[in-house]
Amino acid sequence: MRADLLDSPFFEREGSLIVRRTPGDAVPYAYFEGAVPSRRQAATIMRNGYGLYVNGVPGAHRGLGFLQRFEQLTHLGLLAEAAETRKIEDLSNLRELRLMVSSAEEIDFTRMSRLATFSGCWRFHESVFEAPGIEEIFLEETLSKSIPSLPDSLRRLTVIGARSVRSLAARGPSPQLEELSIHRAPSFDVGSLGAFPLLRKTAFERVKAIENAGLLAELQLEELGLINCGSVDDPAVFGQLEFNHITVVGKLGETLRPFATNTSTSWLFLKHI
Repeated sequence: MRADLLDSPFFEREGSLIVRRTPGDAVPYAYFEGAVPSRRQAATIMRNGYGLYVNGVPGAHRGLGFLQRFEQLTHLGLLAEAAETRKIEDLSNLRELRLMVSSAEEIDFTRMSRLATFSGCWRFHESVFEAPGIEEIFLEETLSKSIPSLPDSLRRLTVIGARSVRSLAARGPSPQLEELSIHRAPSFDVGSLGAFPLLRKTAFERVKAIENAGLLAELQLEELGLINCGSVDDPAVFGQLEFNHITVVGKLGETLRPFATNTSTSWLFLKHI
């Protein structure tokens, strides 16, 4: 364990544990670096209702056998080079999973009925959209994969490295999607967002081409962000938008600034962030 962690306001020692508390964490996390909890530490973690975060699962524990001590765990984070991640399916009470594993097994998320939040790579975890109660997904490096239709339960979606994500589709009749972020896509058809009537916040970052931008006027967005994006096929529509906030970062601002005439919208133009 690095000594400098305890210099951070988010980490503190509690007996044999290092506990992380940050504003973004739903529960405090017992934090392990290059080690896994002992039986006594596991008992303390469960008794206190903490989550577990292992940064660097040792090779000797790639089988994740230590998770047998955490049958009632609700929040888990794992970072590893390789791990037998199918063991995670047995954590039936898990509500949040953060998983960054370079070589892993495909998890059957249909078994994880209480999972609400997932963060991790798209590879090995394609069935996360089939988790029965999934509400928030943060994906990195989708590579050549396209995103399947979104389940009604999903409220927030972030996709990093969205090389093949050109549009989105709703799976059911009552999509609940409220927030969307798409990063590093060659293009994106904003017209596809009309399938999500509850969508209120959308951000595009390093998307080379925003297509069917004219259909933005049909969306009920409150906030729109365009961060270092390439082009918009219908810039004039921005003069018609009545969103609460529009943020534009990068050279695209030069194109859109002349259309920032609607005084009901708060515009922010930045050269970089």
